[in-house]
Amino acid sequence: MAFWRPGMDCWSPAPLGAPCDAQDLTYHDGCFWAVNPWEQLFCYKPEIAGADGALTVQHLVYQCCADQMTPPAPGEIVSRYLLPAASGEDLLMVKRFIDPARGGTRRFEVFRLEKQLGRTSWRLYKMEGQVLFVGRSCSKAFDTGRSGNPGYIYFLDDVYGGRPMSVLQQNEYPCTDMGGWSCSPDDEEIKRCLPWAHPSDSSPSIWYTATSTNCLLRTRAILPIQIIRISQLVILSLPGEFTTMVSRWLHDAVNNVLISGLNGELITNIHVVLVGLPNAYSQYVTTFKAYQGASTLYSPHTFESIHSRVSETCCSYGPTPTNIQPPDILDKQIRLLPGVVVDSTTPGVHFGDVSSDVAANSDFGKGSTVNATFHSTCPWNDLLTNGNFALVERLNGNSWIPAYDDDDWSLRFKWPRPLSPKSFPALEWTIPEDAAPGVYRLRHLGASKPLIGSIEHFTVDIPYQFHAVLTILRKWNEYEQ
Repeated sequence: MAFWRPGMDCWSPAPLGAPCDAQDLTYHDGCFWAVNPWEQLFCYKPEIAGADGALTVQHLVYQCCADQMTPPAPGEIVSRYLLPAASGEDLLMVKRFIDPARGGTRRFEVFRLEKQLGRTSWRLYKMEGQVLFVGRSCSKAFDTGRSGNPGYIYFLDDVYGGRPMSVLQQNEYPCTDMGGWSCSPDDEEIKRCLPWAHPSDSSPSIWYTATSTNCLLRTRAILPIQIIRISQLVILSLPGEFTTMVSRWLHDAVNNVLISGLNGELITNIHVVLVGLPNAYSQYVTTFKAYQGASTLYSPHTFESIHSRVSETCCSYGPTPTNIQPPDILDKQIRLLPGVVVDSTTPGVHFGDVSSDVAANSDFGKGSTVNATFHSTCPWNDLLTNGNFALVERLNGNSWIPAYDDDDWSLRFKWPRPLSPKSFPALEWTIPEDAAPGVYRLRHLGASKPLIGSIEHFTVDIPYQFHAVLTILRKWNEYEQ
């Protein structure tokens, strides 16, 4: 083991106490950590000292107590991995027990480094709400955002029966002992991803991302397929991006069913359109020969499955009964941003009140920009999916009708991140060239978060009191001359 930094002419060897047969190395809390087969822990802290920027390395050797560890069974090999926990606070050691005679990896144990009163020990670690990817010198922990989840470990095939670093002498990477392991005591079975097989152009998936034991569940196991017919126009709404050849085969399949009368009705001059708008996505869909590995999420047989289902649906010519529904995982989404604590306003002011209004009875021309500021809340409370934070409404008789919303390029909702619970977002509307003359108003919607209680939505719709009201383009010719 040696250290080097830019500008040095040569490597600096590690000081005395360098680990013998180090099984893994990681960086944590400003230090490099290594572990050997006897659970000895070696800590190296590089520092830049002196005016010349010389590199010095401080080192410590920990003789860790392991009274909570179970010994390996006869014939088992133990591989060790070091990595910081997802929180970054704890240093973890993962022990992997491999029995070559029984097919490879059998189980895992996870420990946390504990230092108390000069005594260092490895303590069993409850890996709740985390997923670990372990590999030689490249292990990583992630927080799943689900506190009640027992955790999951993914592992690669990097263990050999000889010296731990004998991988350098291997002629080929075996790829026969890799997969996942649940930390739940009720389900400790190894899920292998690549059982031994002869080399193939169509390799199975490396990671299982849609199994019930996976704590992420970010791959859909159920996908929608829609077929819409309008007279001689047939629209195939399928999840994914299809190659040209796949599109032709699907077109021919639908066309052959309909023109042959297999669905009970003979139709001629069929026009088949393939679109990818069924509210789902399955990445690329190719023919078996053009299989693109990781870019084809559901194996090389994805196209054959969709082709078969489309043909069956066309033949049935009607609603296809099914009791299979995609799972609702909205409550399982991972949110990385901190939550909103509370929203507040100045005493006597309500959410949605105008802070900076447009001048009353103002006239604006094409290309002019109108601004108004509101007493509002943090938009993180509710993203208003399929809704709007900002609206421009036009007076039509005695009622207001929507004219523009924040889907339009001309209207912008700007929320500066304040250092207080008070928010003052601005609505900025650049009057389009095709805007009709009339009386308009700006309208703001949102949701507030009290200190105690649930989120409350507000919609301010009292004209001339809580909205910025303006008159635009009373006479087009005056601005055009």
